[in-house]
Amino acid sequence: MNTIVVGIDGSEQSRRALARAASMAPSQELVIVAAVPFAALATRGPSPVVDPLEEEERSKLLEEAVGLTGPHAFKTRALEVHGDPAEAIVAAAKETGADLIVIGKHGRHGALSALMGSTAEHVVRHAPCDVLVVQ
Repeated sequence: MNTIVVGIDGSEQSRRALARAASMAPSQELVIVAAVPFAALATRGPSPVVDPLEEEERSKLLEEAVGLTGPHAFKTRALEVHGDPAEAIVAAAKETGADLIVIGKHGRHGALSALMGSTAEHVVRHAPCDVLVVQ
């Protein structure tokens, strides 16, 4: 396995996904993705904007996540992207030629979302590679 993409959002599920991804040697690269969603009311107009506080929080989250991966024998790359988290994770997997996406599960409402969160569901449906959903 050459490249693993893991999506994080600060939740306990995403921390478990990060730990699982980091333990899956012998990958050569671990790409950690944190998405800063667009501000709900600011998506109308010429260019959507993000909340600066949310952006700062995601930057800190990425720093922490890179630190949590510890001294492994792989390259770690952190990607902070703006927009929908599920789309960002899928795009990162496509751009990096990932072999695997690791993502945490979230309980939401609805039939399929009751089993797997809406972000995880979208990633599973649109991923260009295998997906591991961590409980």
